[in-house]
Amino acid sequence: MSHRARLATLLILLCISTPYLFAARLAGREAVFGGFLLNPQDGNSYLAKMYQGWRGDASFTLPYTAEPGPGAHLFLFYLWLGRLARWTGASLIFAFHLARLIGSVALLFSLQHFVIAYAPNTGWSDWCFALAGFGLGLGWLLFPLGIIVSDLWIAEAYPFLSAYVNPHFAVGLALLLSLLTFGESKSGGLAVSFVLSIAAGFALSLLSPFGVILACLVMFGMLIWELALFLWTQRGPVFSSLPHFFTPAYEAFPQPRWILIRLIGVFLGGAPFLIYSFWVARLHPQLAAWNAQNLTLTPAAWDVALGLSPALLLAIPGAVWIIRQRHRRGMLPLIWIVIGALLIYLPMGLQRRFMMGIYAPMVVLAAYGLQSLPLFLKQRAPLAARLTFLLALPTSALILAMGVFGALARDPLLYLSASESEAMRWIETHTPQDALVLCAPDTGMFIPARTGRRVLYGHPFETVNAEQEKEQVLQFFQGGMASPQSFLIARPVDYIFYGPRERTLGELPSSLPVEPVFSNSEVTIFRVEP
Repeated sequence: MSHRARLATLLILLCISTPYLFAARLAGREAVFGGFLLNPQDGNSYLAKMYQGWRGDASFTLPYTAEPGPGAHLFLFYLWLGRLARWTGASLIFAFHLARLIGSVALLFSLQHFVIAYAPNTGWSDWCFALAGFGLGLGWLLFPLGIIVSDLWIAEAYPFLSAYVNPHFAVGLALLLSLLTFGESKSGGLAVSFVLSIAAGFALSLLSPFGVILACLVMFGMLIWELALFLWTQRGPVFSSLPHFFTPAYEAFPQPRWILIRLIGVFLGGAPFLIYSFWVARLHPQLAAWNAQNLTLTPAAWDVALGLSPALLLAIPGAVWIIRQRHRRGMLPLIWIVIGALLIYLPMGLQRRFMMGIYAPMVVLAAYGLQSLPLFLKQRAPLAARLTFLLALPTSALILAMGVFGALARDPLLYLSASESEAMRWIETHTPQDALVLCAPDTGMFIPARTGRRVLYGHPFETVNAEQEKEQVLQFFQGGMASPQSFLIARPVDYIFYGPRERTLGELPSSLPVEPVFSNSEVTIFRVEP
């Protein structure tokens, strides 16, 4: 890693850490920082999964659902991370962010190797690393108009956002980049590469099953390209020339046999858990209902294009140059982009997951675009490179600023009051582990993450029948139910959390069959009488 790359790595780690430290420091004695600055709903859901591991659960159950059903072996990364926190005595928040930072180091290391392997030459490696590590898209242009473009929220597509948001995006993208990084092939080590590919494929399947599919398709695309190019150069009988395709005598970059070995290894390592994940998500009643509403659709094409620009604008001429020159070094990033562009608009509810890491190969193609400028524009390439980098920075700065301003404003989605936190600690220590708590929707986001107890509603995807459950919760606190007593018994609710968020919705009916069991300056917890 060059001196500039090391400096860029330190700056990136500083950028993705400082806002969290600032927000935690700002909480003081009156509030408790929830631990997340971007997408706190999903962030708290990860903590809820870690809590299940912390208390010793071997399988995952939906924490935001009143009736979670039997456990399933999903989200093992967070279950194991929770167990590790328990063994070391660390808090769940600390373990989460420590894992995020370690994953970010691995991600930046893998990103550096990726750009070195595929950039046009070593002169472009540092620029590619800096742009891919710091940059986002042009979403900042439309933000003042209230339009949120993909580069402001699709974290898995960008190394910077992956490192900023959570550990499984960072580690998963690090694995994907490593699997798709091929250097000059050597004569030995195929067996070691095969074993490592199996391990990496399995690990990636735990973190991102869609990453396994993407990696396999990109490597398969590379094999098809190399085979077509080989047959074109041989111009001989097809079957007599094929055996030479996998021999060291064929000087490809990389040699096809290395791609094939890695492809088979990733498939063997990743396919079993991938198949299990899809199987259980369809046959498990509660998980099937969750999966049906867990829609992660890709934004409109113009949105994605703007979110990948200005790198996309330079990548187009770069792709043309690679195809015309039949340039092996730049072909894998191009195949990744082409396959990714096809996958993200497949007619399926989880299509956006295939955007994973797409910004990294886009930046590499942008370097080819700058290198392929006509001769009379070559002298402008350094200026264009600097301008591209500067245009890609404002959205990153905007993301960080939004976190800081959210902390300064004490956004209630980012902070709990000290009284709410105290009440949740009481729930954690004084209620059964399977207790069901009725609370406001925003409070429901925090309770499973901090107490491990279930709520009627707390997450738009992980609460089964989320819209109906949210509406019932609102009706209960707003006085819209004909018989709230019957509702409590039918569900059945064990405790009612009544704090500042609940008071903004309405007053509790006086005739409820409840008994106060905890109270402080802001929160009262009621036990529902049988």
